[in-house]
Amino acid sequence: MGRNSVFVVLLLMIFSGCKTGKFVFQDNEFERLKQAEVLENISANNSNIKNVFFRRSSIKMDSEKGIQTFRSNIFIYPDSFIRVSVLAPMGIELARISFEDNRIRILDRMNRVVIYSNYNEVYNKFGAHLNFDMLQNILLDRAFSYHLSKGISLEDYHFSIDENQYFLSSMKERQYQKLVSKRQFEDVVYQRIWIDPSLFLMRRTKLALSEKSINLDIKYGEYIKQDIVGYFPESIKIVGNDEQQNQVTVTISHSNIRFNDDNGISFKIPNKYEKIYR
Repeated sequence: MGRNSVFVVLLLMIFSGCKTGKFVFQDNEFERLKQAEVLENISANNSNIKNVFFRRSSIKMDSEKGIQTFRSNIFIYPDSFIRVSVLAPMGIELARISFEDNRIRILDRMNRVVIYSNYNEVYNKFGAHLNFDMLQNILLDRAFSYHLSKGISLEDYHFSIDENQYFLSSMKERQYQKLVSKRQFEDVVYQRIWIDPSLFLMRRTKLALSEKSINLDIKYGEYIKQDIVGYFPESIKIVGNDEQQNQVTVTISHSNIRFNDDNGISFKIPNKYEKIYR
């Protein structure tokens, strides 16, 4: 895997799941709570997680260039780091990535280098203002505001019911379409979030980045019962496009998950590795 190829993996490590007792969502009537009550229930989810270790995950990427499959392990220490080990089919580690609050470090095993980067490079390559908090929230299936860095939280989002789920949006659909029609959408990001009314987990979120004409649709699959944390998504499917409107579909699944186990993924830099700063 070349140095640029490593960054393809950066957006693919955002998913979780396991297998024991599935939860099948029912589209039945439910008690309509107020926005503040829904957000309070969302905040209570996963509050007892110390760390999460996703093992033996499979990542399948389907694009016009063909189908690529990656294996990986992902270790999350909330509010501290996300570490990803990218594996070849035979189990050989190709790269180890550490996402932290203000930097990204990559151990490129194939080229024997350590790359020091940041989230600005992710934006330059993919057109998305990703940061550590966003990656963490998606991995842990926590509803988040893309605009939080601008002081706009989910409390400021529009609240309604859609498809028998709680629905949050950064602006109203009519307002967004008006901006698009008048081409007054420079640096406008339109986010929509669907929340399951039974589990208060994010079942889907869609992002439209108008400045670069990029769209991202993240859907969570069935949910699995866990003793420590309740339910967790079994899989995630992402459909997105780049600035040239080439579509990419990423499907993630896992066969093993551990909670509150400190035996995760370390990040030690070999002395002989070349250091590259970007």
